[in-house]
Amino acid sequence: MKTTAQEIGVTTFCLAAALCLAAAVVARGSVRKSGARWFWGVAATLQVLYAIEVVAVWRFDLGNFFRGLVSRGAMPAKDATQAAGFWAVLLLAVVIAVFVGVLMRRRGVPTGLAVAGCLWAPLVFALESVSSDPIENFLYQKLGPSMTVGWLWMMAGLLVALGAALRLVRRGPPTDPATPAA
Repeated sequence: MKTTAQEIGVTTFCLAAALCLAAAVVARGSVRKSGARWFWGVAATLQVLYAIEVVAVWRFDLGNFFRGLVSRGAMPAKDATQAAGFWAVLLLAVVIAVFVGVLMRRRGVPTGLAVAGCLWAPLVFALESVSSDPIENFLYQKLGPSMTVGWLWMMAGLLVALGAALRLVRRGPPTDPATPAA
């Protein structure tokens, strides 16, 4: 890997994926919880995809695509496009925050934390792809041993990992319904 930020992001997303898989296995022990099994399986898949994206850096291809449209005159000037993209990301962040708050009240803290983390990572990726100089200066400045973007990825992965860990603690190990309780 090229940077410490990538190492932090990949490690955290892989940890979150492993915990989500464990939560899916625990949910499998309950007949009523097929939705939970599906949710934690999807969350694990997303974490693996995020880890791949951190290394593959495809998000910049999206930014290059939009810059190409601007240079051909198919979109407004670069500054206007970046401003619109930034405000779209900011609006998306507010919508996500409200959605996660409602979800936490209805479905519980573990699910809400996992959803927040699953939505946080693409938000950071989107912010990177539409970034302007001040945003890039913030995202790529050194903050301790890594760049700020690495810590943002870590926060996303840790939210999911914490949600999955809480799910595991609350649910406990899977039990076999055929085995009588002692």
